[in-house]
Amino acid sequence: MTIRLVDETYLDKQRLVEELAKKHGYEPWRVRIFDMERASVRLVNPPVALIPPSLKQKFESATLIFQGNGFTFTTSETSSLRPDGSHMYTPYRAARELGSGDYLLQLTYDGEPVTEFDQLRLLDIMGRPSIYYFPFKDKPTGRPLPTYLVVNPYENCSYRCRPCSRLPFFHCTPHDYKDNVALIIREVLEQVDPIEVKFINIITGSQLTAALDMAMFRYIMDAFDAAGFSHCEYGVYTPNIESEADMRELRARRVVFFTATLETTTPEARARFYGPRNAKGRLTFEQIVALIRRAEGIFPYVNTNIMLGYESRDDLKRNLGVIVRDTKATINHFIPRIFLPSQYELIHPDARQLEYYIEMCAFIEREVNQGRESFGAFFNQRFGIPQFGLRFRS
Repeated sequence: MTIRLVDETYLDKQRLVEELAKKHGYEPWRVRIFDMERASVRLVNPPVALIPPSLKQKFESATLIFQGNGFTFTTSETSSLRPDGSHMYTPYRAARELGSGDYLLQLTYDGEPVTEFDQLRLLDIMGRPSIYYFPFKDKPTGRPLPTYLVVNPYENCSYRCRPCSRLPFFHCTPHDYKDNVALIIREVLEQVDPIEVKFINIITGSQLTAALDMAMFRYIMDAFDAAGFSHCEYGVYTPNIESEADMRELRARRVVFFTATLETTTPEARARFYGPRNAKGRLTFEQIVALIRRAEGIFPYVNTNIMLGYESRDDLKRNLGVIVRDTKATINHFIPRIFLPSQYELIHPDARQLEYYIEMCAFIEREVNQGRESFGAFFNQRFGIPQFGLRFRS
């Protein structure tokens, strides 16, 4: 089975990008990024220095981190053929320009140069979830800013939701998170002085229960505190923690940033997203809204994540209206990185067209998050981190 996520001709795509940019108030290059994110990119002759060692022999299911027009974004690489013969096809190609160095790329669509970017840079190739990284960079130099550290020591996840971008990597044997915590601390201390780090975001995979998640968070925080990071504040991502007692314990441990995992809002989308036997889907949308309100009474900053593409635009707009009415949370919206044809089959029929993503992103940015403190502004105000800078989401 071959899946092609976009099928317009080059000229039709150019016209569509320009029309949607005008209609929804985006610059054409930003619309092009939405299209690349949903359609993926075939990386031709990738710079060998950037390929993780685990991918040198079998380059597949990799996340590509690009920068175009100063905006850094992620998409997936579609070069691999799955063992069952099914694969993804994309008209987007990024190849090294002759004489331009390893990282400057020529972007094409069905062989024609894409005109929205004067240059496209490949910043990194992530073959698996990186166990740690510094997501902000200094604009003039590109040097990672040590103020904000992301740690991801648990490479497994109990839920293994079908559309998850980690899905291709769950066939490997996960490292125990305790070993990875020791490795992260050792490598970070080789690069920065602990006093430079002010915020540590724990976005690691989830355990089966809230009790196991809490034990993991305690271990990670205790290890960092003992290694000289006891001045740092923390953030956590979790689909499990609901009780006020657990939340208050996290707050007492200097957690200031809490992300409740929403991802989809309707029962139908949650069943399709998680599968019928996945405990992660046990919470209804109404229960998650109540959880967000509970967290807002405890943590300085609360947000939640929406994965676009799994429900109709009408359902999504209506339910996001409930979040606007009942909470103060901001919404992080993501366009799925699709590695496998089976993941594309989970997409709602409404989301088979590019305009769905443009419309939903504009709605969230201008009607849902309008007037609410963004997490970039929160980081800037609390930690002095420049808003976004060259930030990317892994």
